Amino acid sequence: VTLKIATSLDGKIATKNFQSKWITSENSRKFSNFLRTKNQAILVGANTVRIDNPSLDCRILGLEEYSPTKIIICKNLDFTFEENIFTKNPQIATIILCPKSQKNQPNLEKFLQKNPKNLAIFCEEIDNKINIENALEKLNEIGINSILVEGGSSIISQFLHKNLVDELIWIHAGIIIGNDGLEAVGKLGINDLKLAINNFQLHKFWQIDNDLVKIYKKLNTKIF
Repeated sequence: VTLKIATSLDGKIATKNFQSKWITSENSRKFSNFLRTKNQAILVGANTVRIDNPSLDCRILGLEEYSPTKIIICKNLDFTFEENIFTKNPQIATIILCPKSQKNQPNLEKFLQKNPKNLAIFCEEIDNKINIENALEKLNEIGINSILVEGGSSIISQFLHKNLVDELIWIHAGIIIGNDGLEAVGKLGINDLKLAINNFQLHKFWQIDNDLVKIYKKLNTKIF
């Protein structure tokens, strides 16, 4: 699991009214698109689909065919299914991770019929959320072994809290949004510094325009 986070200098992923285009530079976004080609799948949460309406494909000329499988984690399938993730490049498989309660959602069957590769995987719930560990196990069972997570604050926090991130790529833009911006990492329940997540080691870093890219690896994890 590779978690990619793009934020302002002070760790914000958007302004308070969800404006996030564009925090990082065009060349940094090209690097982010390149990351998509290096993974079998790209994963986001439902709120990212609703708010940002991403297509999640690779938009680098000549690498479009390496666009990864698209994965959405969601509790409720309250999409129109006209969002970009469903309609742009429909030949790329899209997988929905959702609870069994959504099995009879009326638009689900239409979505599955659009592409025989499309899947709905019904996962366990824990604390009123999709059990991410169970979801990863089910993805592994169908042959997906590398995932780029580009989710919002909730998804980022869940993956970090469950210690499921093998590689962390953090892109800091040289801008400051302030305390009313949206945090990249939400509540982790840490009230003692000794409990802080401290299992990532800085591997390398470099500058793209006025942005700083930092790559961290989980300790004792080999990233190929």
